[in-house]
Amino acid sequence: MSPEFRGANRLLIALLARDGNMFQPVFFAALRSATDEVVVTEGIDRRPRAVAVHADVRYLEVVEDGIEAGNVIPANFEATAESMARVRDNILKAGIVGRLVANDFSVRW
Repeated sequence: MSPEFRGANRLLIALLARDGNMFQPVFFAALRSATDEVVVTEGIDRRPRAVAVHADVRYLEVVEDGIEAGNVIPANFEATAESMARVRDNILKAGIVGRLVANDFSVRW
């Protein structure tokens, strides 16, 4: 444990889409880059994370045939308009608006 961060300290990193629209390729590239940097930072406990690009942030919904679940951002994500629309839907299904994502989708990971 780092002497600067003892006990129950938390580090919160927020990315903000300056134009208010997180659904663009440059934002998702920055999100991936920031997440990758945090993951390899020495002294950080990686278990209690809540980052939408990791498998611990999932959606769950009841569908006609039963239950459907998945990662908010799929492992095979590519920053296309179709994929970003899917991520937006998954964010809504996951119920993370107001917690991990700002109410106006300008973002708050």
